[in-house]
Amino acid sequence: DEIAQEMSGDAARMSSTAVVREFEPHLAARWTAFVQAHPDATLYHTLEWCGVIQAVFGHRPRYLVCERAGEVTGVFPLFHVAFPGLGPKLISMPYDAGAGGPLATDPDSGHALAEKALDLCRQLGARFVQFRCGGPNPAMAELPFVREEPLVMSEVDFSASGSVWDRVAVGQRQAIRQAATRGVQIREAESLDDVHAYYQVYLQAFREFGTPPYGPTYFPEVWNRIRPIKGVRLLIAEVE
Repeated sequence: DEIAQEMSGDAARMSSTAVVREFEPHLAARWTAFVQAHPDATLYHTLEWCGVIQAVFGHRPRYLVCERAGEVTGVFPLFHVAFPGLGPKLISMPYDAGAGGPLATDPDSGHALAEKALDLCRQLGARFVQFRCGGPNPAMAELPFVREEPLVMSEVDFSASGSVWDRVAVGQRQAIRQAATRGVQIREAESLDDVHAYYQVYLQAFREFGTPPYGPTYFPEVWNRIRPIKGVRLLIAEVE
């Protein structure tokens, strides 16, 4: 009886161990269900966003899935990014500042995903792995990461008491009213023609900023892949 109980205990411990493996296509439905149910998930955790990065930039995804007793308990979107002369690196997520890192239901699963990312970095001979988290992540607490805060992220809480309009700066409120008096009309984009029209305005703005713009395939890919899951809305301002 004691031997049977010990074996049963070992089996229970084994079944509760977090196991991490690389994503495979047959896990797509389970990945999507996990992301849809997790309160901290963002657009950047979806497989549709993975398709955008692959199609536009050509980076190879190395997505990780954590399971315990057959249930998905964590996911980790990573991309193997390699530019000539700069060497390879693992980034979660490229082209976004604060939506990376492991997404898990418990600290053990998050920690297991982070450790697997480090192992994968060593296997690939990458220079480093970067988790672009929007804030402190418990999965990284005991691992040898260097914390950097290169930017300030600002959010507006729409659930807070008081009017959001009252928290808009006075000068901005005046500019909005002036636009209305000039006949500026706002509508939601309906087609790729609207996306192309937006791109021309985007190019002009980025050239004035001196910032390199995305290429012409980026926004159509976002529109075609992300709009079906209601992950993007494009607002167009028109005069006359």
